[in-house]
Amino acid sequence: LGKPVFSCRAQTNLETTERKALFFSTSDELVRLVMNTGEREVAELGSKMKEIASRRYTWDVIAQKYFKAFCAL
Repeated sequence: LGKPVFSCRAQTNLETTERKALFFSTSDELVRLVMNTGEREVAELGSKMKEIASRRYTWDVIAQKYFKAFCAL
């Protein structure tokens, strides 16, 4: 079971979560999101975040990206 992500609305965060997180720009927006997100949505978002993390953020994937970035120099 994964955990949902509540994220500051920044381009990097939009990209790394594949726009499947819940985004806020102000503290009031964050409070609203936390207060109004039901258990079912939390579970669904958690599942999506776990799938993204499992696919994009393994040591093998990260190591390959570093290798490509530094070997391309």
